[in-house]
Amino acid sequence: ELLIKKADTRDRSVYRFVHDMVQNTVYQGIEQQERVHMLKEIADTLIARTYEGRRDAILFIIVDLINRVSPSNTPIADDRMRYAKLNLLAGEKAIQTPDFSSAFEFIESGISFLNDDHWEHEYDLSLALFK
Repeated sequence: ELLIKKADTRDRSVYRFVHDMVQNTVYQGIEQQERVHMLKEIADTLIARTYEGRRDAILFIIVDLINRVSPSNTPIADDRMRYAKLNLLAGEKAIQTPDFSSAFEFIESGISFLNDDHWEHEYDLSLALFK
């Protein structure tokens, strides 16, 4: 009760931590593998439930989540390619801002999600990330 506060919106209740330090302490208390699973689940839910016209608004949030998951915790090739593509989109958006430092980080993360055989199976994506 003293750590979480309730905020009622139009059609639902939302719970928030009273301070970001409380949230950070709870987050740090979650085991690493469970934290990775939670971040991946949140990212995948946002990807699935965000319609194309609104995706730009939360693109950087999604990419931040998937980059915290990391390629080493993403064994499924299709997920890795999807995450690489999202990093490419975020990098391109950051260049338009222009936030070149963030763009570089997004592109580097996108490259890290590529599979070993990316030049044979994802040539266009690989070319876009490496250009």
